[in-house]
Formats: sequence, structure tokens, C-alpha cells
Amino acid sequence: MERTRTVFFSGENPIKSKTVLELLALVLSERESEERWRRWSRQVVDAVLPLLASGRIRLESREAQQALNRVLGAAAPSVLRPADPLLRSLFAPFPNPNGSLVAVQRWLGGVLALVLLLLSHGKEDAVLARLEELQLAPPPSSPCDPLNAAATTASCGMDPDQAVARFLLRVISVVGKRIHKEAFNPAADPAWDYLQEQFAHFLLYCIYMFESGSYCKVATAAMEMVQVSPTDSLVGNMNKIFLELAARCPLLTFLWCYLLILLGYCDRSFWASILRTKPVPLLMDEGPVETESCGPSSCVNLEVVRKGGTILYCDFVCENLSDAEQLTWLLVNHMEHVIQLSTEPPVQELIAAVHRHSTASGLLVHAVGSRCQDMRQPSQVSRLLHCLEGVHPSQSGPLLQLLVTKLLSLPQLALARQAASLAARRAEVLLALGREQAQAQLAAEELQALLAELQHHRRHSGLISVLNKLASECYNLQSSEFDSGTNIVPSSIRSIVVDKNWFLAQVKNRCSQGCLSGRDSARLLSKLQYEDVLLVLSCKEVSPKILQHCIRLGTQLTLQAYQDAGVPQASYSDPATCIELQEKMQELESPLYAASRAVLLQHVAHIKSLLPRPHQPV
Repeated sequence: MERTRTVFFSGENPIKSKTVLELLALVLSERESEERWRRWSRQVVDAVLPLLASGRIRLESREAQQALNRVLGAAAPSVLRPADPLLRSLFAPFPNPNGSLVAVQRWLGGVLALVLLLLSHGKEDAVLARLEELQLAPPPSSPCDPLNAAATTASCGMDPDQAVARFLLRVISVVGKRIHKEAFNPAADPAWDYLQEQFAHFLLYCIYMFESGSYCKVATAAMEMVQVSPTDSLVGNMNKIFLELAARCPLLTFLWCYLLILLGYCDRSFWASILRTKPVPLLMDEGPVETESCGPSSCVNLEVVRKGGTILYCDFVCENLSDAEQLTWLLVNHMEHVIQLSTEPPVQELIAAVHRHSTASGLLVHAVGSRCQDMRQPSQVSRLLHCLEGVHPSQSGPLLQLLVTKLLSLPQLALARQAASLAARRAEVLLALGREQAQAQLAAEELQALLAELQHHRRHSGLISVLNKLASECYNLQSSEFDSGTNIVPSSIRSIVVDKNWFLAQVKNRCSQGCLSGRDSARLLSKLQYEDVLLVLSCKEVSPKILQHCIRLGTQLTLQAYQDAGVPQASYSDPATCIELQEKMQELESPLYAASRAVLLQHVAHIKSLLPRPHQPV
């Protein structure tokens, strides 16, 4: 021990490696004698704390920091009480942010070790009482007091809890500025990577201090400082720095956002930058500026910050659900991101809390209908349906409209059936609520529109049956008017005359509605004569896309007719035989092929007429 103390107390040679610290930790871990352990602990603490305050212990590596933590952690707890030496060393003068990187690392390493000791051994009331007795305060931010002569609570006029809160914010400011300088310096010192790690640990200590409740008074003081401070103050400047660091140091930006959430910081401009909300200018000057979320960024770090920020902001809104403005801003501008992250516990809690309130649940349904336009990703649609399952019963009508109009036509059959099942359950909820409440949520005209929409989705017969029951019991509508999948009344089947005109009307109706594929439409048209095919294909309601199927099928039918008739291979040297062969081939030509060719030429001629006169072919 005496040899160790000789090396340790050498004034000319500060500790150059973690070896001495590890040796001290090993010595303090030997607890054969309680009295000797306390005496050695007192000697080590009395020697280490001044060296920490003056930056003479080299803490430029993770191993050295861990060795220092082991030394202070192995010391007897009694020598750390009262916390006067710890507080004096903690409130030492701050280093120059633009000075040596090593000096900043050593100072921050000492702050980390001392804050860890206060969190693990010190009680808030005892620490604040000693701080008030010592009249310590953070050093001023201006360089006019380099000796820190004004660093007292009496001269600064602040309570001890305010002094600790201001100290933590000042540390974040000093280190954040230095990291910002190194991040955008092409000739930066490679050692600044470890400074990021140190800073992340400090932010985690602050988060633990505020979230655990061990320092409630300090958290309250910090909350007041953050919420009442103007945008150009310390917090406003730090926000600018962390926003610029998002592309280089996403973890630090995320931890800063986490800290602000704990302090109740809800400045809209800052969170709009974190969540990447872009303004959309209006054509009219009246009214507020609408906003919407930007698309995914090509920078992975920015996407990490945005997703993490969205989760944090959802947690904040869930804790302050009475603030309708924050909830509206989040759901209207970032509904797709909320659904994308709906598997995260904070987002799940927010969605569950929203659905417990009728107005908030209705706002979510409206936001989904107006903002969620991209339904191409099956995973996103699946998460959306999961989010809509807990909608408040008073919003069953709007939810039913959303499901029928937007989700029943999905190309994924499993998702469409899941949406139809949810819609059927919501229709049953309306049935259970009774006539008045059902009509208050869903008007008769809206129900008729839904039933008309379902005529194009005949695979959802169960949903149609429930809606028919709802129409008859709550709206006095005849269910036969909305028979599942057909407009034909059973009693009128005998009066239908099945003839050529009826078949032509059916073919024209099927081709114009687009309920059949192009191949099926071509098969129906192949049963008609030339004039009838030409009449159907010339209708404006019929899509020109079916022409390719008609020409393909018509060509096949024509070649099959040639083969069945045994058309011979004639020589073009005999004009009479050639003319006779062409006439026979025209007779065997499929009416579908001839009509399709004629309609195609009509479209070509129409496009040609639209060209400017100098560009029209001769």
C-alpha cells in the first residue's frame, strides 16, 4: 500500500495508465480489517478527487473509466458521506469546449464517475442540503470569471435543485458543442468517437435520474427551465446542435429527445424536425398551414432518429392524452408512421388509450381514411387492421365505411377477408346498439352506398347478409333491394325473355363494368356477330385494354377456321386463284378479329387527328 501511495501521490507524474487504478481497486477490495479498509478508502478518495477536479487522471479510454469506477465503488460508503468533497469536485470549472479534446474527455470522465457515485450512494435531500450549505453553483457560461469566483448559489440567486439542473444542462451544452465541432471537421481527432460514448453514458445517467424518481426536485427544476426558456436560450441552441448531429450521431440525438420527453418539452417546431414533418403551402392565405410527413429518408441515421422520435412522442402523447392539440397533430401528420410502429409497446399503449375515448378514436379513424393512401404493403395493411380492431363502439359507423370503401378491394384475399370479418362485427355492434344510435352513426344514404359498393365484392356474402339485416331492422329498407351479389329479384325471373337482345345487353354490361377479365370479355364477344361486336367495342364505357385479348382470340379463331376449311396454299402467280382464295379467307375470318381490327384502326386514326398538322403523316 505504501508503494502504491508513493506512485499515486507523485506530483510530477500523473497517472498515465489504468494500471495504478486497477491496483488501487484491488487493494480496496481486500476487507480483512474494517478499520483499515475505511482508512485506506479515505486516503484514496482524498487523493483521487482533487486529481479528478484538475484533470490529472487520464480517462481517455473505456478501460481507464471502468477502472476509476471500480476504485470509487470499492471505497467504504462511510467515507463518501457527507458528499462535500464529491460536490466540490463535481462543480469544478468547466473546460473550454474549443480547447484540447483530451481535457474535455478527462473532465467528462470525472463527471461520469462522480454522478454515478451520487446516484448510487447519495440521497437527493442530503445532496441538496449539503449543496445549499456549501453554496455551490455551476460556473458561469461567460469567460469573464475564469477562476469560478462567482460559482455560489448565493451569488447566482438559485436554489440547490436549480443549481444541479443547470449544471446538467451546462454539461450537455459544453460536450454537445465539442462533438458538433468534431463531427463536421474533416481533420477531426479519431479519439472523438470515445467522447460520443462518454456523452451517451452521461445522457443515460440524466435519463435515469429523471425517470427513476430518485431526484424529483432536480427533475422538477429542470422541467421548469426547459419549458419556460425561450427558443434562443440554452435548450434552443442545443436543439439546433442535436438536429444537425442526427445524420452523424443518431444515438445522441435520440437520447436528447428521450430526455426532453421526460422534461415535458413539446415545442412543435423541434418535434416537426425530428419526425420530419414538411409544410404544405395552401393556395389561399386564410387558414393554418397544413402539414404532412415526408417520405422515408435515404439516410439510415435520419430514419433511426425519426422512428425513435415517433415512439418517444407517442409515449409523451399517451401520458398527456388530455392535450387534444398534440394528439391531433400526431395522428393527422404521422398516421402511417404510427401504424408502421404499432408493434412497439409505447405506440400500442397510445392506440389503446385513444380507443378508450370516443372523440379520439373517431379522430384516428378519420386520420386513417384521409392520410393512409398507400395500401400496397400487406404487412402495413395487416398492422392497420390490428390497430382498427379496438375502435370505440360509438365509431362503428365511420369504421364500417372505411373498411368497405378502402380495404375490401385489396388484392390479398386473406387481408380482404380479415377486413370483411371486422366490418361484419361492427355491423353487428350497430344492430345491438338499436335504431337511434345506428342511424346516428350511419345514415340511410351511407348504408345504401355501402351496399351498392358491395355489389362489386360478391365474395363477402356474410357481410352483405349482416348489412341486409341492419338495413331491414334499423332503416326500414327492403333487403331484397340489396340481394347479395345480384340485382335480379327472384319473382321476376319468369318474365325475362332470353333472346339475342338480352344476351347483347348482358355482354355490354359485363364489358363496360370491368367485372370480367379481358380474356373472359373476349370469349363473350366471340359469340356475337360483326355488327354487335363493333357496337360493344365502340362504347365509351368499354376499356380499350380488352382489344389485345380480342385480337388474340380472333386470330386464333380465324386460323382454326382456315385449318378446318382446308384452305390450300395458292401461288401468287395465278391472279384468278389468288382473288378466289382471298374472298374465301374473308368469309372465314372471325367477326371478333374483324371488329377488333376496325376499332383499333379507329383509335389510331383518332390519335393521328390529335397531332399538330405539321406532324401528321401524309
